[in-house]
Amino acid sequence: MGANFQTVSFTPDITSPKQAQHAMSQRIEQCLHEYGHDAYNGTFSTCHTSVVLPRTFATDADAEAWIEEHHEKRDPVMIVKVTTPAPHYFAGAWCAE
Repeated sequence: MGANFQTVSFTPDITSPKQAQHAMSQRIEQCLHEYGHDAYNGTFSTCHTSVVLPRTFATDADAEAWIEEHHEKRDPVMIVKVTTPAPHYFAGAWCAE
């Protein structure tokens, strides 16, 4: 089976790691609702959980490139902080399909 790389950039009103992880949990639940419990649907729901990493990047593109290189399929969704244009959180994962 393959994998689909998914990302999401959270709005700047998500200001803490706890809020970012909660927002990601909501996104995973949304994927479960929309795509069911198929273990190979290519969405965040195939990762089940998330983890906020102590890493900060200048841009979403920098964060995306790093996560894409370091994430493994079935790992928790990786969430990192991004500083521009305004501080916010960014998440990404290789999702089983």
